[in-house]
Amino acid sequence: MRYPALFTTAIALLAVWSCTTSDCPRPDRPSADAPAPSPGNYAITFVATVGATAPSTVSGALVLVPGKSADTPLYGWLSADLSVVSAPLDPEAPLPSSQDPNRPGVLLRIIASDHSLPHGTPVLTIGTPSNQLGVQVEDGAGIGLWVDRANETGFSGQWRAWGIVQAGSGYFCAQRQSSLPAA
Repeated sequence: MRYPALFTTAIALLAVWSCTTSDCPRPDRPSADAPAPSPGNYAITFVATVGATAPSTVSGALVLVPGKSADTPLYGWLSADLSVVSAPLDPEAPLPSSQDPNRPGVLLRIIASDHSLPHGTPVLTIGTPSNQLGVQVEDGAGIGLWVDRANETGFSGQWRAWGIVQAGSGYFCAQRQSSLPAA
């Protein structure tokens, strides 16, 4: 399932105008049973609090679509220049903008083994080699967006390295711009 590039570009422009740092308050610690984000088009803002470019922000567009299996319940793609916030992305990983469902730019995971967060915390991975069907890699580079709040208007949380490569980290917020068009 592919969505037209023009549609994605229009959402990216909305994202820049609709999501500002003042709309993106620093989150609390994730709460138990945080719901996963739902499919849709989002304006997303990343705020770097650590890293070579901190303090800095970047805004962009995020599209999340339903996956076709329990292993990939939700995937999507991101249009944002994450180098602005020093996000460590793996050059061998799918690009954040990849719309390929087998190698998506963004992939939802439900965390069961991170002892610093509640069991079942939803994480969106970006720029990591594990964003491929059948691959589970937790070293190298990439970022995870740990969701601490989600509702019908959007979701928010903290972002940091997904693998061993450390660089920028901080928090993010995503505001729903629209639901997905019928495929």
